[in-house]
Amino acid sequence: MGLGFLGREAMPPLKLPSLLRVLVLASTLTVTGCYFAIPTMVETVKQNRNLEEAEGKALESTTGAIRLLANTGENARANWYIRGYNALMVGQWSLMPSYQVLTEKTMTADGKGAVPYPVVMGLTEAIRDFRMGLLLHDEEGTELDADIQQAVDAAEKLKHDEANSLPYFRNRVYLQDDMQGARRVLPYLKGDYDRLIAVIERIGMQLSALQKAEATRLVAQHRADKDLVGLYTEQSLLDAQDLMTFLKEKDVYRNARAYQYADLQVAELERSLTGLKDASTKAGRPLNPTQGLGAVYTQLRELLSLYAALKQGQRDVTYNRMMRRYSDAIMLYNGLLEKRPVPVSETPEGENE
Repeated sequence: MGLGFLGREAMPPLKLPSLLRVLVLASTLTVTGCYFAIPTMVETVKQNRNLEEAEGKALESTTGAIRLLANTGENARANWYIRGYNALMVGQWSLMPSYQVLTEKTMTADGKGAVPYPVVMGLTEAIRDFRMGLLLHDEEGTELDADIQQAVDAAEKLKHDEANSLPYFRNRVYLQDDMQGARRVLPYLKGDYDRLIAVIERIGMQLSALQKAEATRLVAQHRADKDLVGLYTEQSLLDAQDLMTFLKEKDVYRNARAYQYADLQVAELERSLTGLKDASTKAGRPLNPTQGLGAVYTQLRELLSLYAALKQGQRDVTYNRMMRRYSDAIMLYNGLLEKRPVPVSETPEGENE
């Protein structure tokens, strides 16, 4: 009997006891006559993920979070795509950290103890937002629309297979079959991730380019309007985007010689942040470090505080922490645009050392 929950793709028949039979086990097990509850694997994954967050090991997105465009009718479709991208690619339970758990922990586990099983948070929300945007595209469509549809198909496949294989790990069936079922299932799940990651990274690059063009336009508009708070807000976020993009391109942050140019970009961001603080004070709206625009400012300042450590050590962990600060700033800013509160990542102890 094949793996029914992976019914969208044909699989060779199982020679071991059918995984379908063990997947219908209840979420409790009876061992030597004793009845006891089995904690879900989500709890185990959460512990592992928190460790990864503290270490800064997993890079959530090569672009970081993406800013929403100006709230106009012509931008409505792109903004739905941006919301979907951020839902899928931002946060310690997002797509890439989940992929890391799958490949580095789940697929390498020996099944002798608890095996973490990742569940991608934001998957349902991303599918919904992408579909909302697709409803707005014209008959011709664009390359971005086609990629979004491909992402929806891949995300639905992952969601289907993820949900249907969860009972196997939640019920620790691998303790009974010596991981035989896991060895059959996990390559298919990895394939689901690989297909979604390939298309979502293309989408991220396209959306990031759209946003940069929008930010450049807004900087010019605020300058013409003599709106210094708006000008320095947009310029700060644009400078941070340029810095993170430069550091990531071909992983130049690992090259000590690249910091001569990165230092110039950091100086630009410093000037923009200073301008934002001064302009806000002169406008009678001093920045509150924990609220509103002040919280965005705080995250960008923390990004800069990590830059010195990155320059000294060129470590992946430091770059990833910088990207989290950048994403937090963007998500906070998007929350201001949509008038909703947004939580930010906790700064791991010792992060700035």
